[in-house]
Amino acid sequence: MKAILAAAGAAVALCASPAAAQEADEIPAASGNAEPTVFDGDWLGDDYSVPTPAADDAIRWAARRGGWVLDRVYSGKGLSGVLGRDAAGEWAAGDNVVFIHTGGIPSVFVADGVPEL
Repeated sequence: MKAILAAAGAAVALCASPAAAQEADEIPAASGNAEPTVFDGDWLGDDYSVPTPAADDAIRWAARRGGWVLDRVYSGKGLSGVLGRDAAGEWAAGDNVVFIHTGGIPSVFVADGVPEL
C-alpha cells in the first residue's frame, strides 16, 4: 500500500492495485474500526508508472503549499485522489483527513520524474 487516507473513522485507500487495497482493508479492523476500506482506483491513470495530469497538479500543489516532494508513481497519484475527493465534497469543513506520504523520492531523479513546476 502506498497511499492511504482516513476521515471520520472510515478508511479510503488510494492504492496501486486491488491486492494492496485488500491489504489496506485489514487496517481498520486492526485498529478496532469495523468500517471497510474503500478501494478507489479512479486516480491510477492508464498504467502503473504512467503520470497523470491530476497527479502532476497535486505534485505542484504540494510543492507550492508545503514544500513536499512527491513522485509521479505513488504519492502524487495518492494526493491527487485526496484533493479530487475533497473537491467532490467527500469531507465536510473540519473533518480530519490524514494523507500518509510513503516516500518515492528516488523516482524524482529519473527522466521525467518531476512535472514542470
